[in-house]
Amino acid sequence: MANVDETWAAVYPPLQELKAQPDLPWDERRAAFLGKLGLAEPAQDPVVHAFILHVEDLPDSQRDDLLRGDEAETLLYGFVEQYSDDSSAEDDSPWESFLEEKGPYWDGTEDSWAQFYEWFAYEAEQAGVGQQANDLLAELAGQDIEDRITTFGRKGVRIIRRPDAMVVGEKAAVSGKRKDRDTEPVEETEPRRSSRVKEKVAKKPKKTGPPRVTIRSAAEGVATQKLNTRQKIGFHMVATLTNPPGNVDGQFEFRQYARDEFDKLSGAIPMTAYDEDGPFAPPYEDSDGEEDVNVTIGDESITFDDHPGFSTGNAIAVGDWLNSYTVEFYWTVTRKADGAVWTSPNTVTHEVTSEYDTGNDADVDYNVGGDENWVVVFPAADSDSDSGSD
Repeated sequence: MANVDETWAAVYPPLQELKAQPDLPWDERRAAFLGKLGLAEPAQDPVVHAFILHVEDLPDSQRDDLLRGDEAETLLYGFVEQYSDDSSAEDDSPWESFLEEKGPYWDGTEDSWAQFYEWFAYEAEQAGVGQQANDLLAELAGQDIEDRITTFGRKGVRIIRRPDAMVVGEKAAVSGKRKDRDTEPVEETEPRRSSRVKEKVAKKPKKTGPPRVTIRSAAEGVATQKLNTRQKIGFHMVATLTNPPGNVDGQFEFRQYARDEFDKLSGAIPMTAYDEDGPFAPPYEDSDGEEDVNVTIGDESITFDDHPGFSTGNAIAVGDWLNSYTVEFYWTVTRKADGAVWTSPNTVTHEVTSEYDTGNDADVDYNVGGDENWVVVFPAADSDSDSGSD
């Protein structure tokens, strides 16, 4: 793998050509970009693969906004730093230490994976390596057991299949809220560098990149519903806004919105309207005006640790039955400097069904909303606005 300067010099000119063709369909622009880099498919180079995946995941309007401004360079340069040889030891060391310590806690079985996934992501956020953990978990999520073990092995983590191997740390306390009822590298050519390319390479900080919002979710509750037992049925969801340059709380406001519906023996409600969700909005306080324990604010990230559903003080009561429950979420990020608002390009929906059978025990079927990893691209300023882009 080439170093940062070499990789940036190779990808910068094709990026400028990609940006200079706004009227062409995306498929044509994408093919031309890959052709300039000598690639048949993005997966042949990790930098290009990561960049293309994130750009293609955006709605057309947001993709156009990204490619019109300087945020495309920021995004691509972040991937160049991530996958190049000269990533600083100062950045990598905490993550390597964390992975070496926490990775072997998984016992190599499917039954324990969901629990390990949640715990590993939570611990990584607390240790300040949440983004690296999210990237690894996203890679592992699409693999089977053997491939996960192999992937860990390539990263120096030996997974031993032993049922008692995983010891999971304590989860964060939960406060009451509305929903809680109760590849190959690029061929190393040496393209001519413009002075602009050299200037960008020299001035980019080691820790950089656009803001991101990541969502991680899992079922959290009983597998079998019993009529005469008080039981918890719901989900565990972690939403994180990350700003690699830091000062995330000083620059942005992060908000979560939710709506839900349920059907129980004791009553039902239709789907509610979307509403700002509990403590997951500034000033991030609980009902007593105290800092909420489910919100963690660091220099680079704001994390919402949420448990939507019927849990804690409002679990399904003895004699009651949950037939179905649906909860939907979306998120916004507001840039304080100018009030620009990014809204998540899609919602995340969690569903539970458990068919009532005259009081007999029944399976609880959880449909967990998929994990997400969005690049925050703010809408372009109006052409009549006096303020220009940096």
